[in-house]
Amino acid sequence: MRGNAMNSLVNRPTAIRGRITVAATVAAVAAIGLSPGVGAAKSTTTTHSKPSAVLTRSAVIALIKRYSKAGPAGARGATGATGAAGSTGAGGPSWSLATNSGLSLQNGSLSVLSSWTQPCGAHQNLYYLDPQGSGTAFCSFPTQGQFTTGGFVSGDPFAGPQISLPTTFTNVANEQITYAGGTEKYLVQAVVELESSSSQVAFCSLVDTTTNTTIESEGYNVDGYGNLSLLATPSIADQDNLAVKCESTGTTSAQATLASIPLG
Repeated sequence: MRGNAMNSLVNRPTAIRGRITVAATVAAVAAIGLSPGVGAAKSTTTTHSKPSAVLTRSAVIALIKRYSKAGPAGARGATGATGAAGSTGAGGPSWSLATNSGLSLQNGSLSVLSSWTQPCGAHQNLYYLDPQGSGTAFCSFPTQGQFTTGGFVSGDPFAGPQISLPTTFTNVANEQITYAGGTEKYLVQAVVELESSSSQVAFCSLVDTTTNTTIESEGYNVDGYGNLSLLATPSIADQDNLAVKCESTGTTSAQATLASIPLG
Protein backbone atom coordinates (compact mmCIF):
# COMPACT_ATOMS: atom_id res chain seq x y z
CA MET A 1 0.00 0.00 0.00
CA ARG A 2 2.70 2.52 0.83
CA GLY A 3 4.52 1.83 -2.41
CA ASN A 4 1.40 2.24 -4.47
CA ALA A 5 0.69 5.59 -2.80
CA MET A 6 4.11 6.92 -3.66
CA ASN A 7 3.76 5.81 -7.26
CA SER A 8 0.43 7.58 -7.46
CA LEU A 9 1.98 10.80 -6.17
CA VAL A 10 4.77 10.61 -8.69
CA ASN A 11 2.36 10.26 -11.59
CA ARG A 12 0.12 13.19 -10.55
CA PRO A 13 0.57 16.66 -12.03
CA THR A 14 3.25 18.96 -10.69
CA ALA A 15 0.76 21.30 -9.05
CA ILE A 16 -0.71 18.48 -6.98
CA ARG A 17 2.71 17.17 -6.10
CA GLY A 18 3.65 20.67 -4.94
CA ARG A 19 0.69 20.83 -2.65
CA ILE A 20 1.47 17.40 -1.24
CA THR A 21 5.10 18.45 -0.75
CA VAL A 22 4.03 21.56 1.19
CA ALA A 23 1.64 19.48 3.26
CA ALA A 24 4.34 16.91 3.97
CA THR A 25 6.76 19.66 4.99
CA VAL A 26 4.25 21.21 7.35
CA ALA A 27 3.53 17.78 8.84
CA ALA A 28 7.22 17.13 9.35
CA VAL A 29 7.75 20.47 11.09
CA ALA A 30 4.79 19.77 13.34
CA ALA A 31 6.16 16.34 14.20
CA ILE A 32 9.54 17.81 15.14
CA GLY A 33 7.96 20.42 17.38
CA LEU A 34 6.01 17.77 19.22
CA SER A 35 9.02 15.57 19.85
CA PRO A 36 9.98 15.91 23.59
CA GLY A 37 13.59 14.96 23.09
CA VAL A 38 14.38 17.61 20.60
CA GLY A 39 12.41 20.30 22.44
CA ALA A 40 14.25 19.54 25.70
CA ALA A 41 17.64 19.86 24.17
CA LYS A 42 17.21 23.31 22.59
CA SER A 43 14.35 25.56 21.70
CA THR A 44 14.79 26.62 18.11
CA THR A 45 12.33 28.63 15.96
CA THR A 46 12.52 27.77 12.29
CA THR A 47 11.03 30.23 9.77
CA HIS A 48 9.97 28.77 6.40
CA SER A 49 9.41 31.07 3.32
CA LYS A 50 6.00 31.03 1.68
CA PRO A 51 6.01 28.80 -1.33
CA SER A 52 5.68 30.56 -4.70
CA ALA A 53 2.25 30.56 -6.29
CA VAL A 54 1.83 28.00 -9.05
CA LEU A 55 0.60 29.40 -12.47
CA THR A 56 -1.79 27.24 -14.32
CA ARG A 57 -2.07 27.21 -18.14
CA SER A 58 -5.28 29.23 -18.09
CA ALA A 59 -3.70 31.87 -15.83
CA VAL A 60 -0.74 32.27 -18.20
CA ILE A 61 -3.08 32.71 -21.17
CA ALA A 62 -5.07 35.34 -19.26
CA LEU A 63 -1.88 37.29 -18.48
CA ILE A 64 -0.76 37.19 -22.08
CA LYS A 65 -4.11 38.52 -23.23
CA ARG A 66 -4.04 41.27 -20.63
CA TYR A 67 -0.56 42.64 -21.33
CA SER A 68 -0.49 42.13 -25.10
CA LYS A 69 -3.02 44.95 -25.71
CA ALA A 70 -1.70 48.38 -26.73
CA GLY A 71 -1.74 50.97 -24.04
CA PRO A 72 -3.31 54.43 -24.40
CA ALA A 73 -1.70 56.82 -26.95
CA GLY A 74 0.85 59.19 -25.53
CA ALA A 75 0.94 62.96 -26.11
CA ARG A 76 1.95 64.13 -29.61
CA GLY A 77 5.56 65.10 -29.95
CA ALA A 78 6.77 68.51 -31.04
CA THR A 79 6.83 69.36 -34.77
CA GLY A 80 10.20 68.88 -36.40
CA ALA A 81 12.15 71.75 -37.93
CA THR A 82 11.46 72.70 -41.61
CA GLY A 83 13.92 71.18 -44.02
CA ALA A 84 16.20 73.26 -46.22
CA ALA A 85 14.77 74.61 -49.52
CA GLY A 86 15.55 72.65 -52.67
CA SER A 87 17.77 74.00 -55.38
CA THR A 88 16.33 76.08 -58.25
CA GLY A 89 15.51 74.07 -61.36
CA ALA A 90 17.19 74.64 -64.69
CA GLY A 91 15.72 77.31 -66.98
CA GLY A 92 13.39 76.34 -69.82
CA PRO A 93 14.23 76.57 -73.52
CA SER A 94 14.63 80.00 -75.10
CA TRP A 95 12.27 80.70 -78.01
CA SER A 96 12.82 83.10 -80.88
CA LEU A 97 10.89 83.96 -84.04
CA ALA A 98 12.13 83.95 -87.58
CA THR A 99 12.34 87.32 -89.30
CA ASN A 100 9.19 88.26 -91.22
CA SER A 101 7.29 85.30 -89.80
CA GLY A 102 4.11 87.31 -89.26
CA LEU A 103 4.12 86.28 -85.59
CA SER A 104 4.67 88.17 -82.35
CA LEU A 105 6.13 86.81 -79.09
CA GLN A 106 5.51 88.95 -76.00
CA ASN A 107 5.76 87.83 -72.35
CA GLY A 108 5.75 84.21 -73.42
CA SER A 109 2.56 84.56 -75.49
CA LEU A 110 2.64 83.78 -79.20
CA SER A 111 0.21 85.60 -81.49
CA VAL A 112 -0.16 86.90 -85.02
CA LEU A 113 0.71 90.51 -85.76
CA SER A 114 -1.92 92.94 -84.50
CA SER A 115 -2.00 94.63 -87.92
CA TRP A 116 -3.49 91.41 -89.30
CA THR A 117 -6.42 91.35 -86.91
CA GLN A 118 -7.94 94.68 -87.97
CA PRO A 119 -11.19 94.27 -89.93
CA CYS A 120 -11.40 95.45 -93.52
CA GLY A 121 -13.36 98.57 -94.36
CA ALA A 122 -16.98 98.63 -95.45
CA HIS A 123 -17.73 96.36 -98.41
CA GLN A 124 -14.08 95.28 -98.68
CA ASN A 125 -12.60 91.78 -98.67
CA LEU A 126 -9.28 90.55 -97.31
CA TYR A 127 -7.08 89.47 -100.21
CA TYR A 128 -3.74 88.56 -98.60
CA LEU A 129 -1.44 89.14 -95.62
CA ASP A 130 2.07 90.51 -95.96
CA PRO A 131 4.39 89.28 -93.13
CA GLN A 132 7.21 91.71 -93.96
CA GLY A 133 8.22 93.99 -91.08
CA SER A 134 5.22 94.89 -88.95
CA GLY A 135 2.92 93.10 -91.40
CA THR A 136 0.14 94.45 -93.59
CA ALA A 137 -3.32 93.13 -94.32
CA PHE A 138 -4.46 94.01 -97.83
CA CYS A 139 -8.14 94.72 -98.21
CA SER A 140 -9.94 95.74 -101.36
CA PHE A 141 -13.34 95.81 -102.94
CA PRO A 142 -14.76 93.09 -105.14
CA THR A 143 -14.77 93.81 -108.85
CA GLN A 144 -18.01 95.74 -108.77
CA GLY A 145 -18.97 99.32 -108.11
CA GLN A 146 -21.33 101.97 -109.31
CA PHE A 147 -22.49 102.56 -112.86
CA THR A 148 -24.59 105.30 -114.40
CA THR A 149 -25.53 106.58 -117.83
CA GLY A 150 -26.69 109.87 -119.30
CA GLY A 151 -28.12 111.04 -122.61
CA PHE A 152 -29.61 107.69 -123.66
CA VAL A 153 -33.22 107.07 -124.68
CA SER A 154 -34.82 104.28 -122.72
CA GLY A 155 -36.04 101.32 -124.81
CA ASP A 156 -34.52 102.46 -128.10
CA PRO A 157 -30.96 101.14 -128.44
CA PHE A 158 -30.55 102.67 -131.92
CA ALA A 159 -31.27 106.22 -130.83
CA GLY A 160 -28.44 108.67 -131.16
CA PRO A 161 -27.02 110.90 -128.40
CA GLN A 162 -29.74 113.07 -126.90
CA ILE A 163 -27.95 115.86 -125.00
CA SER A 164 -27.09 118.91 -127.10
CA LEU A 165 -23.77 120.39 -126.07
CA PRO A 166 -23.56 124.12 -125.58
CA THR A 167 -20.35 126.10 -125.76
CA THR A 168 -20.01 125.77 -121.95
CA PHE A 169 -19.66 122.57 -119.95
CA THR A 170 -22.85 120.73 -119.16
CA ASN A 171 -23.55 117.45 -117.38
CA VAL A 172 -23.88 114.38 -119.59
CA ALA A 173 -23.77 111.76 -116.77
CA ASN A 174 -23.37 112.09 -113.00
CA GLU A 175 -23.32 109.84 -109.97
CA GLN A 176 -23.02 110.23 -106.17
CA ILE A 177 -20.32 107.92 -104.76
CA THR A 178 -21.85 105.95 -101.89
CA TYR A 179 -20.23 102.56 -102.31
CA ALA A 180 -17.52 102.69 -99.58
CA GLY A 181 -17.31 104.72 -96.37
CA GLY A 182 -14.56 107.33 -95.99
CA THR A 183 -12.16 108.30 -98.75
CA GLU A 184 -11.16 105.47 -101.06
CA LYS A 185 -9.28 105.11 -104.30
CA TYR A 186 -11.48 104.32 -107.30
CA LEU A 187 -10.97 103.26 -110.86
CA VAL A 188 -13.21 105.64 -112.79
CA GLN A 189 -13.94 105.22 -116.49
CA ALA A 190 -16.24 107.26 -118.68
CA VAL A 191 -17.06 106.74 -122.36
CA VAL A 192 -18.73 109.56 -124.25
CA GLU A 193 -20.44 108.99 -127.61
CA LEU A 194 -20.58 112.12 -129.75
CA GLU A 195 -22.57 113.00 -132.88
CA SER A 196 -22.25 115.99 -135.18
CA SER A 197 -23.41 116.67 -138.74
CA SER A 198 -20.32 118.75 -139.36
CA SER A 199 -16.77 118.82 -138.18
CA GLN A 200 -16.79 120.12 -134.62
CA VAL A 201 -14.40 119.91 -131.64
CA ALA A 202 -15.82 118.53 -128.40
CA PHE A 203 -14.19 118.69 -124.98
CA CYS A 204 -15.17 116.45 -122.07
CA SER A 205 -13.94 116.32 -118.49
CA LEU A 206 -14.34 113.98 -115.50
CA VAL A 207 -15.10 116.26 -112.53
CA ASP A 208 -15.62 115.81 -108.77
CA THR A 209 -18.34 118.45 -108.54
CA THR A 210 -18.40 118.32 -104.70
CA THR A 211 -14.83 119.62 -104.49
CA ASN A 212 -14.92 121.26 -107.97
CA THR A 213 -11.87 119.19 -108.99
CA THR A 214 -11.18 118.22 -112.60
CA ILE A 215 -9.86 114.67 -112.62
CA GLU A 216 -9.33 114.07 -116.36
CA SER A 217 -9.98 115.99 -119.63
CA GLU A 218 -9.94 114.99 -123.32
CA GLY A 219 -10.77 116.62 -126.65
CA TYR A 220 -12.15 115.03 -129.84
CA ASN A 221 -12.76 116.22 -133.42
CA VAL A 222 -16.29 115.05 -134.24
CA ASP A 223 -17.50 114.62 -137.83
CA GLY A 224 -20.38 112.18 -137.71
CA TYR A 225 -20.05 109.73 -134.81
CA GLY A 226 -17.10 109.38 -132.43
CA ASN A 227 -16.17 108.06 -128.95
CA LEU A 228 -14.12 109.80 -126.31
CA SER A 229 -12.76 107.90 -123.26
CA LEU A 230 -11.79 109.17 -119.82
CA LEU A 231 -9.84 106.98 -117.37
CA ALA A 232 -8.39 107.87 -113.95
CA THR A 233 -7.81 106.48 -110.42
CA PRO A 234 -8.73 109.34 -108.08
CA SER A 235 -9.32 109.20 -104.33
CA ILE A 236 -12.97 110.04 -103.78
CA ALA A 237 -14.69 110.74 -100.48
CA ASP A 238 -17.96 109.10 -99.58
CA GLN A 239 -21.00 111.12 -100.78
CA ASP A 240 -18.97 113.08 -103.36
CA ASN A 241 -20.56 113.63 -106.78
CA LEU A 242 -18.78 112.66 -110.00
CA ALA A 243 -19.87 114.02 -113.37
CA VAL A 244 -18.97 113.83 -117.05
CA LYS A 245 -19.16 117.39 -118.40
CA CYS A 246 -18.82 118.24 -122.10
CA GLU A 247 -18.90 121.30 -124.39
CA SER A 248 -18.54 121.79 -128.15
CA THR A 249 -17.60 124.48 -130.65
CA GLY A 250 -20.74 123.83 -132.68
CA THR A 251 -23.85 121.69 -132.89
CA THR A 252 -22.94 118.40 -131.22
CA SER A 253 -24.93 115.93 -129.15
CA ALA A 254 -23.60 113.44 -126.55
CA GLN A 255 -24.43 110.49 -124.33
CA ALA A 256 -22.10 108.88 -121.74
CA THR A 257 -21.55 105.98 -119.34
CA LEU A 258 -19.75 106.41 -116.02
CA ALA A 259 -18.36 103.51 -113.97
CA SER A 260 -16.55 103.78 -110.63
CA ILE A 261 -14.92 100.73 -109.04
CA PRO A 262 -13.28 101.11 -105.60
CA LEU A 263 -9.69 99.83 -105.43
CA GLY A 264 -9.23 99.85 -101.67
